[in-house]
Parts: sequence; C-alpha cells; structure tokens
Amino acid sequence: MIKAVIVHGWEGVPHGGWMGWLSQQLEQRNWQVLTPRMPHPMLPKRQEWIEKLNAILPDINKETYFVGHSLGCYAILKYLEGIPSDVKVGGVILVAGFDINGLTHPVPILNDFLSDEINWQKVKNRSSHFIAVASEKDEYVKIDNVNLFKEKLG
Repeated sequence: MIKAVIVHGWEGVPHGGWMGWLSQQLEQRNWQVLTPRMPHPMLPKRQEWIEKLNAILPDINKETYFVGHSLGCYAILKYLEGIPSDVKVGGVILVAGFDINGLTHPVPILNDFLSDEINWQKVKNRSSHFIAVASEKDEYVKIDNVNLFKEKLG
C-alpha cells in the first residue's frame, strides 16, 4: 500500500492548514496517511522528532512518500540521513523547507534542532524524487532554499 507521512513544522499541528486537505485527498486515493503529532512542537528537540518517525515507521520502502512543512522538512531530511543505505523511499516534498542557514533571521529556540549540517549525499541516495515548494513572501524561510535543494538533491 502506498503510504504518505506528513510532518508538520515548529508550532504546528498534524492537520493544520493545507496538511488536513492533503491527508483527505490522499486517503480518497486509498493511500495510507500518517500525520504524527510531533513531540513538543513549541520547544522541538530533533532527537525526539526522529524517534517519533522511527516509532511510526517500522518499515519504509519505495511506496513511502514524505511531505514536510518548515521544520518538518529538516526533520525528514535528518531522518532519511539516518536510515540504512539500502532503503529507498518513493519521494519527498519539502514545503517551506530549509537547512541550518535557511532562515531569514535566527530563531534561538531552534538552535539545538538545527545544530548539524545535512549530509546531502546520504539523503539524495534515499530517493530519486524530491520537490521543493517555497514562497517569496515567506517571512521566515529564504527563497534561496529552493536553489539549495535543487543543487543538493537534484
């Protein structure tokens, strides 16, 4: 069965904004949709978020797709970095995603969460399908992140 994992961002909720709509659309197409409530979204800890993804995803494969929003994108990328090298996923959609330098201004509460560079080669080897979506009007995330994702993930 095709599975989608939708990960909200900092201060987010699983079905907030467009994520609830997307869940419904995918479920109508008979996808299994996982929309975890990430631990402590107001004071996020990366290790807790990775552990949550590990707990809800005992098995992933080419029929597993990820959709992240904001900090959820970074969490997905770090999660993919840590899975076994022989595991491949179907694809990843990054909405308002960023790396450790991708915010328009520092957000001290996220410093620990964003303390490591992403190992782009490891992430790129986990899938051949990546899509980045961003807005020039985003107050927090630099539009240049789309170019970074294009360069690093193709």
